[in-house]
Amino acid sequence: MMKTDAAKKINEAKCYNEKLRLIKPYLKRFVHSRISNHYDAEDILQNCLLILFKKTNEYDPNKNFFSWSMRICSFQIKGFLSDKKRRRTNFEKYWIDSSRTRDFNSAPFEHLVESEKVKIFSYICSILSPMEKKIMKLSLRGLSIGEITSKLDINRNTYTTHKSRAISKSKSFLQNKLIKNYTI
Repeated sequence: MMKTDAAKKINEAKCYNEKLRLIKPYLKRFVHSRISNHYDAEDILQNCLLILFKKTNEYDPNKNFFSWSMRICSFQIKGFLSDKKRRRTNFEKYWIDSSRTRDFNSAPFEHLVESEKVKIFSYICSILSPMEKKIMKLSLRGLSIGEITSKLDINRNTYTTHKSRAISKSKSFLQNKLIKNYTI
């Protein structure tokens, strides 16, 4: 069924609950196309359906339900991404600031920890694209998003896309490794 046929069928449904039942797969597909983490996408979908359910009395039957619900869903996705970005920025700032003030020189087995970090980082770099590699190396050096985008002559969206892919690939790589493969 094409999107316009689906929208027409949903809009023609008489019962609001039936409209919700029919729109759910389209909302799910839309959310999952924008959010890569399955659990986050499901949370967003549930929030969106909850909002649509609460707005039962606010819906004007003369309006396009399909468009209205997709717009609400879009706002939920934007809100989630804004919150995620805000949390990530605060975390990165904390990590960079706190790592500068800590003294790890006196840590026992520091040479082992450092060699494992280098080994893991080289493995991860081997699976990244050249742009992802550059972005990760500059990020780990503590450069800000603005500094990285100007240094690489890319826009913020390109930066975000490549960094997200690099993080996903890194997580996937680390999840597939056994802890016994490492010295510590």
